Amino acid sequence: MSQTDPPNDAMIVPHDLCVQDARALEALCEAGFDCARVPDELRQRAERCAAVLGLLGCGPTPTLDESLIDATLVRVAWASREQVEIDMAPRDEDALEALVAAGFDPAKCPSGVRERAAKHAAVLSSLDVSLSSTDRETLVRHTLAAVQANIESGESRLRMDPAEGRSRMSFRWADMISVAALLLIASAVIAPMVNAVRGMSHQSGCEAGLATAFNGFSSYANDYRESLPLASASLAGSQWMDIGHPEHSNSANLFTLLREKYAQSGDLACPGNASAYRGKPAQGMMDWTCSDAISYSYQNQFAPERVNWKQPKPFVILADRSPVIARVLRHEWFNPVANSDNHQGRGQKVLVSNGSVVWMRTPVTAEGDNIWLPKPFEDLVAKLQNPTRAEPLHGNESPAGKMDVFLTP
Repeated sequence: MSQTDPPNDAMIVPHDLCVQDARALEALCEAGFDCARVPDELRQRAERCAAVLGLLGCGPTPTLDESLIDATLVRVAWASREQVEIDMAPRDEDALEALVAAGFDPAKCPSGVRERAAKHAAVLSSLDVSLSSTDRETLVRHTLAAVQANIESGESRLRMDPAEGRSRMSFRWADMISVAALLLIASAVIAPMVNAVRGMSHQSGCEAGLATAFNGFSSYANDYRESLPLASASLAGSQWMDIGHPEHSNSANLFTLLREKYAQSGDLACPGNASAYRGKPAQGMMDWTCSDAISYSYQNQFAPERVNWKQPKPFVILADRSPVIARVLRHEWFNPVANSDNHQGRGQKVLVSNGSVVWMRTPVTAEGDNIWLPKPFEDLVAKLQNPTRAEPLHGNESPAGKMDVFLTP
């Protein structure tokens, strides 16, 4: 075995000095190993320490190979790392616990462990030393400090501290894979559920607002000879999507309900439109300020023949904002059969003149009428090879008749 090999099967048991011996040894070292210079209360113990250390005296310092010094330091380092903890046998542990519970009186211990408890008491009696009040306080303080250090060590094992030299938390690959799996589950299952619940809430809020708006339409019709709301003459062939200019804006016709206080702005604000106008109309306000603030498209009143409130057959008055007009305003091609963006393209809520609010999964009614387009434009789209992409409207189209639903803007 080489000089630097670790010792095999070494049982290294630490032996610490008692407080008085430690203080005496420190005083002896400070006195340059001259017992006469050690304080009187420690001199007797210091002389004993000096006598023990004198056994190490070997005359003049020999000349040694430096490798022996290195080997010694290596062995000391190994010894400090390889301390072996020796546990008691289970019966000895029981006897010691019984001895402590009996106030260190073996006679009071159960008969089954009394003999072992007596041996424990004999061993412990050799530790009896007389302590001054100062030494006792020092021992108590050191003991409490050791207990606290052990508690903090246990808590530190439960923390995830950043790795040394890194500012981010250190994860194992297994942890990262677990987190990724949870995210996948959330995106595949939880997120659609949350979106579905949010969508249902938006639909319910939308339906409630349209039902309240119906009362405003009905009251307006009673006051204005069964007509639908108008803000200007709204002549057929005129521009109707110049938002902010009442004489050229069909949205201004719908805004009349708010301006004349037949409805509240919240009634015409779909929960699915984050940009919807929900404020109180200012004095003299005639129209919404921009298309994004408008939540619903209204039956186009720029027509040669307008539908009457008392029309025998129910007709569509209002629906979620037309995706066609939204793209026309941006000068884009559009899909004539697309659903409203208010409900993420799933469909649109539609207010009918009989007071019902229905959910349409397509803009085409049972009669084949596309509520986003006038009849002439519907005929043109029907001839296209790709009916999901059509050229923009020009903004002056009119419904073909009373029963041609054409909602704008």
